[in-house]
Amino acid sequence: MKTALLNTRFLLLAATACALGFARPAAAADKTNNTDGQPVCVDKVADFTYVVRVSNPSQKASQLWLERVDTGARLYRSSDKAPSFGRKLNVKNLEDGQYAIVVQTGKATRRYTLELATQPTQRVALLHENAVAAR
Repeated sequence: MKTALLNTRFLLLAATACALGFARPAAAADKTNNTDGQPVCVDKVADFTYVVRVSNPSQKASQLWLERVDTGARLYRSSDKAPSFGRKLNVKNLEDGQYAIVVQTGKATRRYTLELATQPTQRVALLHENAVAAR
């Protein structure tokens, strides 16, 4: 019985060591590919209020803006080089339509589409992440 228990412990230890050994190179590869300042996170914190958080470990110049999709007019602009930063956006007073929250760090760009629409009984806001190719 004691031998079986020791064999089980050995197998568990060996499996854990293998898993850690295989996981480390993948994590290192992710870190080297993640120097362009991503990820970006957009969270709805209240009705018509969003918080945009940016991780920018390379401290490259990052641009954040809110634009109206149909006209391209930039309604808000901000820039930062901090390792991480965030901005709070209140869109309650904007007219109905499509807007884009855009974050550019180095050559990488993330874009989120925000649709504002007034319905007969209520006003709603829908947020969608859009895939943008790196330049």
